This record gives sequence, C-alpha cells and structure tokens, in this order.
Amino acid sequence: MSNYNYYQNKQEYLDDLKEHLKSVSFFKEIRSETWGLSIRRNFSMIGSLSLFSGDVITARRYYSKAARFTTEIFKIFEENRYPNLFKSEKLPFTALFRTSLIDAILCGDKELLKDFVDTIQDFGDVAPPFNYEITYAIKYLLQGQLDKAKEHAAKAHQEKYFKLPYKGFSHAILGILAKDVELTNEGILYRLNYHMREEKNSIFFNTSFESTALAKLAIMHGVNVDVSNSFIHKDLLLVDGKVSDSGIDEILEALAIANKRNSGGLMNKIGRWLN
Repeated sequence: MSNYNYYQNKQEYLDDLKEHLKSVSFFKEIRSETWGLSIRRNFSMIGSLSLFSGDVITARRYYSKAARFTTEIFKIFEENRYPNLFKSEKLPFTALFRTSLIDAILCGDKELLKDFVDTIQDFGDVAPPFNYEITYAIKYLLQGQLDKAKEHAAKAHQEKYFKLPYKGFSHAILGILAKDVELTNEGILYRLNYHMREEKNSIFFNTSFESTALAKLAIMHGVNVDVSNSFIHKDLLLVDGKVSDSGIDEILEALAIANKRNSGGLMNKIGRWLN
C-alpha cells in the first residue's frame, strides 16, 4: 500500500486504506519486520481521517482500537501463547508502544490509557534507546512514578537527540514533571516544527497529532500550555470519558485468540469495522 503522503485526495486514501485492511493477513504483518506497526498505524489513520469530517467519536474509537491492538500483541508475547508468531525475543516493542501511547492519549479514555501503561512492562535498556527512554518516561509519568519518569526523560534529554526527528519529547516531559510551562511549550513547538517540515505534502498536514498528544498530556497534569497553534487539534484536547465501543472483541478475533488461524470470516468482520 502506498504511503499516505502520495495521496492528494483524502477520500481516495481512505477508500484505499479500507481495501487494504479488508485484505491484510494479520499474522503475516505481525510476523514482518514492522511487528504490527502497520496494522496499528492503519487503525490510527482511520481515526485521524475521521476528524476531517469533524467526527471525533469515530476518531476516538479508532485511536482506541490502535492502542488495544498493541496491548493484545504484548499480552500474546508475554504469555507465549503463540511462540512461532514472533521471530525472536528482541522485539522493537518500544517503537510500537511510543506510537500507540499517542493513540491512547488522543483517545481520551482514561481507563484505556491506564490499562495500556499498566500492561506495558519495562523490558530494560533496549534499542533504539530514544524510543525506550521516552516510552517509559511517559508510562511512569502516567502511573505517578515521577522519579522514574524523570530518570528516563533525563536520559533522552541528550544533545545527540536534540535534532529532528527526536527533538521535543524530552523537553515536554521534563517540563510537565517540573510544572515548567515554558519548557513544555518549547517541546511542543519542536514537535510542531518537525511536523510542518516533514508533513508538508501530507493529507494530515493541518494537524500535528504528536503535538496535540503532548499538549493533552500537559493539560492532564495541570500544566497550562499554549494551544493556540492551529496545528493542535482543539477538539481532541477537550474529549474525555470512556469510549463506547473500543472494538476489543473484534481485535481479539483479529489476533486469532479464539481461532489459531486466519479466516474469511475475519476479513468480513474487518470490513464491518470500516462501514
């Protein structure tokens, strides 16, 4: 499937994405080098595309699916239910966790977010180190383990990471921990600048979801950050409460928890998610 940056028409991309999800082999993609990153991304993208029509409810539902998908992959790995599903124990989970954390924060479902961070256990120092430090800094921040959060954020706050595409995360998290509005705003601005540079040809150019998530994280912790920039999605900052349909049963089926093999019925179910 083509990268969304090549699409000029939002509906054209959404139609293609739907067709892709209807035909994808979940086990094949989970076994691939992306380790399910593309499946999570597809759920997340449908959520983001829903915002074009102002449908925040559907957006939240698909952000929820993206986060739930990641927690279920982790549970499968931890419980060793399907030992042949993964190639090795050296899985780049932290890249998946970091992106899924954005989904879980944007979703605005505090119960889902708590479940996500409680499920994701600390593997220890794994590569890539930046993803690891930022992921667990946010995890411990959300769990209220502030010393651990600060320790991880400080490790990510190094000169070698002060360049795009990494710059800004550690600034924002350290700012939130210190209740430092200026430092938090600085981190959010770095992510905004990165977005405006890298996504200028994207159909998602008008919204920086990373910046929106960092702003929402700050607000959740009582830091009154500047959200006046038009690239921060104001509606996502406001939403809160439980998502009425996170689709967890369907995600379990997609991961073949009930059945050990993929099926045509699963593909039909995926089609129904997208209608």
